[in-house]
Amino acid sequence: MKVTASGRLMEWQPVTHARTPVTDASVILDNGSYREYLRTDADGRFSHWFIADRRPALVRAFAGTAPAQSVEVAPRGLPARVTLDKSDFSGVYGTRAAVTGTVEYDLNGTWKPAEYADVRIETTAGLYQGSAVSDENGRFSAETAMPFAGEKLVLNVGYGDWFANRPTAPLTFRTTGVSRVGSFGAELGLDSRLTVSGFLYVDGAPRPHNALDIQVSPNGRDGWKKLGTVTLTKGDTYFRTAIPAPASGYYRAVYSGSATVKGTVGPVVRASRIATLITSFKVPATVKKGAKFGVSGRLTHAVPNWRSYAGQPVYVYFSPKNKPQQSFQLGLLKTAADGTFKASFKERGDGWIFASHIHSDPKHLWAKSPRIFVDVK
Repeated sequence: MKVTASGRLMEWQPVTHARTPVTDASVILDNGSYREYLRTDADGRFSHWFIADRRPALVRAFAGTAPAQSVEVAPRGLPARVTLDKSDFSGVYGTRAAVTGTVEYDLNGTWKPAEYADVRIETTAGLYQGSAVSDENGRFSAETAMPFAGEKLVLNVGYGDWFANRPTAPLTFRTTGVSRVGSFGAELGLDSRLTVSGFLYVDGAPRPHNALDIQVSPNGRDGWKKLGTVTLTKGDTYFRTAIPAPASGYYRAVYSGSATVKGTVGPVVRASRIATLITSFKVPATVKKGAKFGVSGRLTHAVPNWRSYAGQPVYVYFSPKNKPQQSFQLGLLKTAADGTFKASFKERGDGWIFASHIHSDPKHLWAKSPRIFVDVK
């Protein structure tokens, strides 16, 4: 690929036709890409080598007012080949992989290293994925990102008209996808149900499954236990569900992944409320028809130890024996200074009696007593 341009600057006498070398004169050599300024020697000669262009180009020589001379330099295409150090790669989606190898051309039956060859990595659709230029030993190192699992890439080599062919090499990538939980949140409701929500992202490979585990820990560092499972609809990334939870805990979403996708653990968030509890709840087992019966109990809350919860509303309900799924309010009570409550109500027939503390402030959970059956005789 190296071309040497040389010539001689002579002074010509039109009468005697004598030719005399012009020494130490300026000669401009233009090879189509740049200009080189040369000086003639004692014999009027000049010489300069350069890397020929990849396409046919004119090389011109100028010297003052002397007529310019030009010569066309055209590459002679030679067979070329590319040899990869390896063509099979494994890695995590998006990480960089170095594709290395050697570019050579055949000159009269001898393979020689090709310097300045263009190496380009592309998708099968022709999208650019990486490139490099070979060095004086024909060596190259082209970086490319690990593509989506199963996607094929190809390495192409070119050098204008210097190569009679365009060497190519297929590349195989065994990509492991990555997963991520984003915008994870957990909110504990008054009814002790934890609403968790967020996004599950899987990149670089098809999503192997659609389930995330919700885990709980008492301190957010260790002791993690599975609280429930969230199942996403195929193709969806957003999830939201409600599951029973303790009054206080640290929560995270865990995606197990697979052999083709790395699993992930989402951020840790805390959700808590103050637990409430109705204790010592008493209702007589039998009541005379048309008579009244007494209801009593005590409301406590954990702040953090269990203490009386005074001045709070407690509702008393009745569920008929023949309609156990229905409930009717018998009355509204308010707890005393020691958290106790009591009242009397006229019997409504056979059924269940229970009490609920449901109008808590935003920091407390609701509380519900056991259901006690009353037999009216």
